[in-house]
Amino acid sequence: MELISKPQLDYFTRMLAAFSLVKIDSGNQKAIDALVELIGKPQLDDDTQRRQAAESLGQIGSGNQKAIDALVELINKPQLDDDTRSQAAESLGQIGSGNQKAIDALVELIDKPQLDDDSRWQVAESLGQIMLEEQMPSVVTVLKDYLSPKTYENDFERFNNCYKVIWKCAQSLPYPAFYQAWHQQEKVKDGE
Repeated sequence: MELISKPQLDYFTRMLAAFSLVKIDSGNQKAIDALVELIGKPQLDDDTQRRQAAESLGQIGSGNQKAIDALVELINKPQLDDDTRSQAAESLGQIGSGNQKAIDALVELIDKPQLDDDSRWQVAESLGQIMLEEQMPSVVTVLKDYLSPKTYENDFERFNNCYKVIWKCAQSLPYPAFYQAWHQQEKVKDGE
């Protein structure tokens, strides 16, 4: 732990120490802080180290809001490569159980047109892992619009991934709650 906090050591030595701490001291706040710092470094030339840091946060950051915030910020970076975005989404699925900020970020990410199919699949998987039953109605209300014939024809992978998330919700929610979530937007439109 001492290595992480020594500013006279070069940055990458401190990060190697943080990666090592992941293996021996899960949940260590200093290691989480070092990994969060690495994720936010603008001077990294490629996303390999960010991806490794995101993976490590997924191993040690369970329920840690700082780790969740860093991963949410990471997946929203426009210049991020798909593999790193997918790893950040996977890590959110490991540590973000019930976290509304993580759920909102994953739902928003499904809408991104530049997301590749593998990343969108990972986003849907992670979303399915972290949603609590009380959060499912709002997810259904947002994602149901992707189950249209147009999405099916033009973007089948998005359709399929949204279908999987909604199917999980349908299996978990009582029928009246699912029905209300599915028709919620229609009620608003009918009242206009």
